[in-house]
Amino acid sequence: MKIILDNDNIEIFLNKYMDLFKDLDDKDNIEEYFRTLFVKLKKYYNIKMLGFYNITIYNNSNYGMVIKIENDNFDYCDYFGNQIDMKISIEKDSVFLYKIGDILCLEDNILSKVNIYNFRGNLYASIKETLTLKEMAYLIENSDIIYGEEAFEILENSKKMNISSYFIKT
Repeated sequence: MKIILDNDNIEIFLNKYMDLFKDLDDKDNIEEYFRTLFVKLKKYYNIKMLGFYNITIYNNSNYGMVIKIENDNFDYCDYFGNQIDMKISIEKDSVFLYKIGDILCLEDNILSKVNIYNFRGNLYASIKETLTLKEMAYLIENSDIIYGEEAFEILENSKKMNISSYFIKT
C-alpha cells in the first residue's frame, strides 16, 4: 500500500494482492473498510478525517485499485459536528497507464506485453498481456501510475509506438 497526501486530498494505491474488496457491489464491506481506514489514518499518520469526502475507487484487473479521497472544503463540521460523510463512486474497469521515463528502462519480456504510447513527449505503457508478479513489480517500480480522466485523455490523443525495433534479436 502506498499513500500520497496532498493538502486535504489522499491517494491510496492498493495492489491486487491486498484483496480488500472481493465484491465492489457490497456496500457494507466498502463502508467498513473506510471506517477502518479512517481510524488507521488518524492513528498512524495523524490525519483527522472530518467533514464530507468524495471518494472514487478506480479498479483495474492488472494493478488493483487506486482510491482517491477528496475533501469537499466547505464547513461541514460547523454544521454537523465531528462527523464524516462520504460519497463513494466506483470505476470498475478503469484504464491504468504507466508513465515511463525511457523505453529502454523496461526489459524486453515486459516490452513484449505492453503497448507504448507517446503523448506530449512522455511515454506511457498500457498492459496488453498478463504480467508475472515480478514483471508487474518491475513496471510499477519504474513508472508512475496514471488513471482516471488523465489516462483516457492520453489514450485518445496519443500515438501508439511501434516498439518491435527496440527488441534485440539473437
